[in-house]
Amino acid sequence: MSETWLKENNLLLQHVTIPGYVHAFNNRDKIRGGGVGIYIKESIKFKRRQDLEKRYPTMEHLWIEIPGRNRYSKLLLGTIYRSDAILPYTTWLEYFNDLLSDLSIQWDGMLAVTGDFNVDLLRPDKADTKKYNDVLESMNLDQLVTKPTRTTPHSATLIDHVITNMKQQVSHCDVLPSPFISDHDAPYFCLNVRVPRFVPRFKMIRNERNFNIDSFTKSFNEIPLSLVYAVDDPDSQPNFKRTAMLSVKCLVKTTPMKSPNRRYRDVRNKLKTKIKSAKRDFYQRAFSSKNPKKVWKIIHRILHPNPKPLRIDPDELNTHFASATERVTGAIPEPTQNLWSFINSLPDDSTNAFHLREVSYQKVLNEIKNLRSDCSCGPDGIPVKYIKMIAEQLASPLTHIINNCISKQLFPSPWKIARICAIPKVQNISSNNDLRPISILPSLTKIFERLVLRQMSDFVTNTTTGVLNQSISAYRKGHNTTTVMLAMRDDIQRAMKR
Repeated sequence: MSETWLKENNLLLQHVTIPGYVHAFNNRDKIRGGGVGIYIKESIKFKRRQDLEKRYPTMEHLWIEIPGRNRYSKLLLGTIYRSDAILPYTTWLEYFNDLLSDLSIQWDGMLAVTGDFNVDLLRPDKADTKKYNDVLESMNLDQLVTKPTRTTPHSATLIDHVITNMKQQVSHCDVLPSPFISDHDAPYFCLNVRVPRFVPRFKMIRNERNFNIDSFTKSFNEIPLSLVYAVDDPDSQPNFKRTAMLSVKCLVKTTPMKSPNRRYRDVRNKLKTKIKSAKRDFYQRAFSSKNPKKVWKIIHRILHPNPKPLRIDPDELNTHFASATERVTGAIPEPTQNLWSFINSLPDDSTNAFHLREVSYQKVLNEIKNLRSDCSCGPDGIPVKYIKMIAEQLASPLTHIINNCISKQLFPSPWKIARICAIPKVQNISSNNDLRPISILPSLTKIFERLVLRQMSDFVTNTTTGVLNQSISAYRKGHNTTTVMLAMRDDIQRAMKR
């Protein structure tokens, strides 16, 4: 689309959303009129090419890239609007020529350029039209529209163009009359782009119907856990990676993963029926309400759903989350040696200092049994409920690993790897800052963390150390604002009795 006449106002842009489509706009802010935009179906993957737009910022244009497997299936689509109020024709034609030259060098797929160029191709003898056609011919580009696109009672002009570098891939091109929408008719074309179809995602579940806990325990007992005692380095592979892999093999052997394809259609049809029924009941209850504010709120939710699906690059999001501290504080992480130098420079207070003690087998066993079974799996893919089934067999080697980490004052690197889930903070996501990272660590990491937490909590709340006064309720288990208010009430009552 060209000449959208839109502004960068999120409230106004909500009124131009189309259900099932994603929109992209390049609007004018300070000058009236102009602007370009594109509507793309949600099922089509695309990438906004703002690098091309920023390279020629004075031009009004917008570009998207639709990926493909080869040069005949990937497409670079652009829409342009030319206005003499923004750029003189000669200057604009130079920029347009440079833009097409860059694309001819950098892009090897299909190219399609549309928009309102305000160059009348029905007058080929005009000097401006000749220069324009010379640019297209020099770049081996073809203009496909042959009928007038703007018709008045006194004139007919062809100023809306469709330009491509692969004319043989275009099966049809014509002009659609639209007198009730615009004073321009709408040119359209059919391009044979082999866009890949939607790739279904299969959710894998464990087949626990024939699960035998005795067989699972027996398979786990066959794992050579003695390797844990033979290696002194907690980060070494035999301690964690090999043990985790063997544990997963036990799970695969006793509870194989399966894809729920069987009876899929029946379940899908039942689900669709339930959804339709739930929607119908919801609308009936909502519209039967006597509260107009509630009714209009429901109508607004139906007419203006979230227009933007989540389109985020995982690598870019990972870099954003990893550099959050540097962006907020502006500090660059210092090497580990500097941290150790600072710790060693602190005065020695062996009497009141906190020292992490080694843990016992029974404490590790209790922590394993106290784990929540409904927690999500970490990157190791081992559910908590299977860890609790072999708690007695796992507690001894895990105790040795934890005590080895405590004695060497380090945290194992494999336990630092987390599966990140990005949770939206707002309804309409506009940037990576609108996402909150939730880290899901391996289950064994939680056991180590809780054992350390209990020792630190006992040290802080201990009356002999004096770290926290008895009147302080913050950072103490079982204390909250209610205990503070009760303590204030008791103090006031004692003061009144004096």
